[in-house]
Amino acid sequence: MEKIYYTTSETAKLIKAELKATFPGYKFSVTKPHYGTISIECASEIRSQVEAIAQNYECGSFDGMTDSMSYSNKIVDGVEINYSTNFIFVNMYGNNHAEKAVA
Repeated sequence: MEKIYYTTSETAKLIKAELKATFPGYKFSVTKPHYGTISIECASEIRSQVEAIAQNYECGSFDGMTDSMSYSNKIVDGVEINYSTNFIFVNMYGNNHAEKAVA
């Protein structure tokens, strides 16, 4: 099986491209604040849809019962992909930020 490895920065770019294609007219902030972590800011009315897209790129999960991390690659069209992201956080823009881009 073919394997592909993306860095966290490359994964952030992939996410931003998918969000722009899925939600034209909206602005997004997609940043990498820490190793293995991506932060997304978006408009409140599309937050749940953005979270669903972001979940496709998250490869790590934390188990609070055992205080441990687990990692799993994604299988897409028969290709194993490691997006190197432990956590993806989706937040809404602050009250002072324009939520929808002006055409």
